Amino acid sequence: MNRLPRMTLLLLLVALLGGCGFKDIDKRFFVVALGIDLTDNEKKPYRITLQLAVPSPKIEPGASMHQIETIDAESISEGVRMLKAYVDKELDFGHCKVFLLGEKLARSGYEDVLQFMSRRRDIQSVADIAIGRPDAESLLKIKPVSERYPGNTLFLSFGSDGTESSYTYVESLSDFSRRAGEEGLDPILPVVMKDKKDSFIMNRTALLNKKKVKLILSPSESQLFNQIASDFVKSSMHGNFEGMPLVVSITEIHSRYRFVKLEGDECLERSKWELCSRKRRMACSSRSGRTSRSS
Repeated sequence: MNRLPRMTLLLLLVALLGGCGFKDIDKRFFVVALGIDLTDNEKKPYRITLQLAVPSPKIEPGASMHQIETIDAESISEGVRMLKAYVDKELDFGHCKVFLLGEKLARSGYEDVLQFMSRRRDIQSVADIAIGRPDAESLLKIKPVSERYPGNTLFLSFGSDGTESSYTYVESLSDFSRRAGEEGLDPILPVVMKDKKDSFIMNRTALLNKKKVKLILSPSESQLFNQIASDFVKSSMHGNFEGMPLVVSITEIHSRYRFVKLEGDECLERSKWELCSRKRRMACSSRSGRTSRSS
């Protein structure tokens, strides 16, 4: 007799339960890359560009299909919400692997962008972040001929699964956020550019302070920075030996450097290098010229 009221109450509780809020994969639009630029409109200063993956049954070079959606908004979060009205599926940032900041935005200030990326829960902290020159929108619209998956070209360029270049500096969102907030460290970002064809060039590195870009290194300076700061293994060095041009393939690099303070605001950088090639080991030391401090 006591079981009947209990069963009735249980059935009523089950009837009040809502259904599952999870949406199937065919009802989701996966964002594979996000670009943020700075506009000339003070009321809508941010231009948000999403690269959306379009599923395709073909997995071969040149079969990549993606959709580009762009909007100008007062804030980045508002722009993402407004872009939901432009598509027929739910936007999902769980597979967003690359974030591009326009050069104009990076030189003006990146603090708001970093706040958005750090606070949004579905953005992965292991995603790669870089500066797009001249802007992020034009770079995301490029469709490389060899691309097999949407956004895969940029991801392979930054990851160790694809190409490994001593000119390319790789930065993750988590390390960028740590450098931007921790004293004694400054953020460093790679610079992505478009070549004459539909492909990318990543041979420059930008040095930033806690707010914006301060200096962009040349390709040779970027390689030297990677060799000193990152102990980049695969590299090369060219020069002259007894009047003959020489190019050495380096398999291992160990370097030490220190800054010597001179009179006034000038300082001198001294470094020692130990280079290992396939045949023999070489050691050298260098002494750079005087440099002035810059804030």
